[in-house]
Amino acid sequence: MQKSKNIKQNTLRYKMKQKHLRVEKFLDEMNKIIPWNSLCEEIKPYYNKGNAGDKGRNSHCLSKMLKIHFLQLWNNLSDPAVEEAIYDRLSFQKFIGFDCFGGTVPDESSICRFRHILEENNLSKKLLEKVNNYLIENEILVEKGTIVDATII
Repeated sequence: MQKSKNIKQNTLRYKMKQKHLRVEKFLDEMNKIIPWNSLCEEIKPYYNKGNAGDKGRNSHCLSKMLKIHFLQLWNNLSDPAVEEAIYDRLSFQKFIGFDCFGGTVPDESSICRFRHILEENNLSKKLLEKVNNYLIENEILVEKGTIVDATII
C-alpha cells in the first residue's frame, strides 16, 4: 500500500512540474530578451555593494534587485506586496534567481531604497525605456492584467 501512495505522489509532482504557467512563460521570455547585465552596468556606479544604508548591511545582488524592480512595474506591486509575492510565487523566485537554500529575499525597505536610488539618479525612466525598446525590437507587447499578471501577446 505504501508503494502505491509513493507512486501517486511522484506522479502528481511530475504533472505539477509539466504545467508551464503564463507568468513563467512571460518571465522566461524576459530573461532571454533583456540584457540584464548591460542594465546593471548602468546602475553599478550608484549601487555600492557593502554600503547599503544606515545599518551597514550588505547590499543585495544588483541583478536581483533590478529584476524585482521590473516585477513591481509589470505587476503593479508595492514594495511590501512584491516582497510577499516573492515568498509566495515560485515563478518570481525562479525569475530573480532566488536560492531558497540559504538565499535571502530583500525586505520592503531594501526594495524601497533601491527604487529611490533609481529615481534619484534618473535611472528608472531610462531603464524602463530601454526595456520597452528591447520588447518592441522583439515584437512583444506587455499588457497589464486584472490580478498580479503580465502576459506576452
